[in-house]
Amino acid sequence: MTFYRTAPGMQGFEMYVNGAFDRYGSGDWSHLTCPGGDVTLLNGCVEG
Repeated sequence: MTFYRTAPGMQGFEMYVNGAFDRYGSGDWSHLTCPGGDVTLLNGCVEG
């Protein structure tokens, strides 16, 4: 399950991924910061 967050004046968006629903993943949450404005183009996203 993935949640996207942005705010007025924010460059890009944040993405939160809930790994509890990923049978092959770690089961942990992950957080990515993405400088672009298009959620289909994840180039440049960094964890943190």
